[in-house]
Amino acid sequence: MMEKISFLMVERIVMESLSGGKKNRYQLFLDTKLDIHLIDNILNRLEKEGLVKREGKDYLLDEERVKEITGKREVKQEVRELFVSWVNRFFAEKSGEDTCLRVKKVYMNEAEEMLYREHLMRLDKFIEEVRKTSRREKRHWSMAKKKVIFWGHGSYQALAEASLVSL
Repeated sequence: MMEKISFLMVERIVMESLSGGKKNRYQLFLDTKLDIHLIDNILNRLEKEGLVKREGKDYLLDEERVKEITGKREVKQEVRELFVSWVNRFFAEKSGEDTCLRVKKVYMNEAEEMLYREHLMRLDKFIEEVRKTSRREKRHWSMAKKKVIFWGHGSYQALAEASLVSL
């Protein structure tokens, strides 16, 4: 089994962009809006790790190799990095309207919790339908314009206990 590799969010963005098919440096720049020099560094690293192959000026993701290095640990790392970046962006001085964050601490009775869970299920179904429609219509705007959406809940007790485990 291959050694697990950790990736920065920007590296995962480049891999996700390449998962749509081969691209050259400039196409990656247009898709991700990342600095071209950063893209060059990322492509070099991904090439050394055997995750990206070069065909002339184009880069192609090695899908089989990517499957080997993605798992629960990597998803957890990605979610953590996305969430930290999201919180940092929200509290930055120039947050703007592109980042929204709401945290509420509330008591819910059983009926309210059932209604809340029903709303979450509807939200999940809506987002899945948008994803399916995007795939079916072959929508592909810039990766940079892709929305990252979080939702969920947890009891204060469970979150407090989890925070102690991570210390």
